[in-house]
Amino acid sequence: MSAISRPGLTLFLTTFVFLYAELLCIRWIPAHVRYVAYFTNFILLASFLGLGAGILSARRGWVRLGLLTFPWVLLAVVILVATTRFELRIESAGVLYYGASEEGAAPAENVLVLPAAFLLVALLFACLGRPIGLLLTEVRPPLRAYGLDVAGSLGGIAAFFYLSLTERP
Repeated sequence: MSAISRPGLTLFLTTFVFLYAELLCIRWIPAHVRYVAYFTNFILLASFLGLGAGILSARRGWVRLGLLTFPWVLLAVVILVATTRFELRIESAGVLYYGASEEGAAPAENVLVLPAAFLLVALLFACLGRPIGLLLTEVRPPLRAYGLDVAGSLGGIAAFFYLSLTERP
């Protein structure tokens, strides 16, 4: 048996993707959806709720969310952001009001965007939480599983930090 067994490697990669995706959502969604930007911690709360619900569902045998559902929920998040995206276009230095365009009218806000973003992000991270919950019980001893979980999380943070530092799109 190798130093990192298949469940161990999968646990590392899944937690890597979790932390990378969490940081990505925390920065990306509020940057493009103005209504979500007013409530800065909602994306963080949704990701933690989703992770907890996913781990709990794995241990209780509830809903079958997982890595195969993840891309579809991610697509739904992307569609939500694309359809509610806010772009501020300032064509002259005299227009500096947040949300105002050259015509002077701010775009209408949709109050359903915040709950939709919260639910989609929670569902997105529940898709990652379920395999993490299963893998935390498979990898033995438990301290090794926790170490791989933390190492994957730190790897995801480091990858996001590197891409941010080098200003990659």
